[in-house]
Order: sequence, then C-alpha cells, then structure tokens
Amino acid sequence: HHTGNIKRCIEETYRVLKPGGHAYVMVYNQFSYRQWEQWPLNTFNVLLRQRGRAATVEQAAQYDTDLKGKAAPETVFSSISQLKVLFSKYAHVSFAKENCSDLRWPLCRLISRKMLLPFLGRALGLDIYIHAQK
Repeated sequence: HHTGNIKRCIEETYRVLKPGGHAYVMVYNQFSYRQWEQWPLNTFNVLLRQRGRAATVEQAAQYDTDLKGKAAPETVFSSISQLKVLFSKYAHVSFAKENCSDLRWPLCRLISRKMLLPFLGRALGLDIYIHAQK
C-alpha cells in the first residue's frame, strides 16, 4: 500500500517466488469501519465504481506518519475483490480482514480491542491480510 504500484509489486513478488513459495502481504482495507465513519461519501463512491484509489493526505495521515507527523508519500486502499484480480496468477490465495485499534472511534473506547477483533475486525477491519502461494 506504500509501493506506488501495488499491481507491479504483486507481479514482482510472484516472479521471485519459487513454485510453491508463499507470500504474506498486508494492505489497507478500502471498506474498513474507519473509511465508512470518516469518509462515507468517498467510500460509497469507491464501492459503486469498485476501483482503488490513492489516499488523500488527510487519509494517509490517519494510517501512517513519520516522527514529524508527515503522511507517507503513497498510501493506497484496496478491496478484496480488487485483490482477487491482482492475485489471480497464484495457485492458492486467502484474504482476512483484521485489526480494529482506533481509539478515536467511539465503539473502540467502549469495548476492548480483544472483544472487538472477532466480529468488527473480521467484518470491517482496518487491514486485509493476504496469504498467497505460487
């Protein structure tokens, strides 16, 4: 999600893996609870078009900043449907939505992260974890 070209990164990963080799990748979930809560119109528009997009500086800063508080130069959000296309060359691929550690979100302040992970993390988690085998 910070490479500047996710498609090329996935293709290069496939190229360098030995047959049967495994790749473990994490990308930001385009349809996470944070996206719906903070940018609902943008998220809905992406849902209708089903295309990934680079994050605004504001969005990127919500996910990653350096020690000076500057956002990462490139941050891309993805959906599982987009990732299925990108990982289509792989023999086996699994996707799992995880993570819900945003204390700014009211539900995360009321209920412990440990309690939220099994249902909120799996449904609207911040991240998508991919396990792909060549």
